[in-house]
Amino acid sequence: MPQIKIKISLNKLAEVEAIYDTLEEALENMELLAALIKKIQEQSSMLQPKIEKIKAAAPEVEKTKYLEGIVEYDDSGLPHLILGKGEITVKEAILLILHAAKEAGTPVLTIKEIGKAIPWRVPYSTLAPTVSKLKSKGLIIYLKTSEGKAGYTITKKGLEIVTKILDKLKTRE
Repeated sequence: MPQIKIKISLNKLAEVEAIYDTLEEALENMELLAALIKKIQEQSSMLQPKIEKIKAAAPEVEKTKYLEGIVEYDDSGLPHLILGKGEITVKEAILLILHAAKEAGTPVLTIKEIGKAIPWRVPYSTLAPTVSKLKSKGLIIYLKTSEGKAGYTITKKGLEIVTKILDKLKTRE
């Protein structure tokens, strides 16, 4: 018999999943499910300040440790590749830079900032079309942050490619 699966993500703290054999059964239990969701939301909102307090007290673990030997950060927190021209392509360099920037808390980078982060000179006439191709493939997107800065950021699909790039670089060592 086919099953009906209802999966609801409330936030990063809680997820509710209910499996029913029929649509009728699912509809009958919607009030119970709604009450459960409300209770979970209340509990998670009460736990959030405690979680934040624990995070603040815990020693900061550097998220970008795995980028060591690939990317360095300047005083303003912007990433700079430390790989040579023959080690990766311009496309790979752009994806690594955008990933490193996002990991370091810089949500978007302009084409100019991306160009500065690449250690070898990439002319704008090469960089801009490469960025455009990555955007058309859904690997990066152009967006405007709430602070008003506009630029490029990596997508989930782009992160999958970064994982492959990092694996490739690790096997060269």
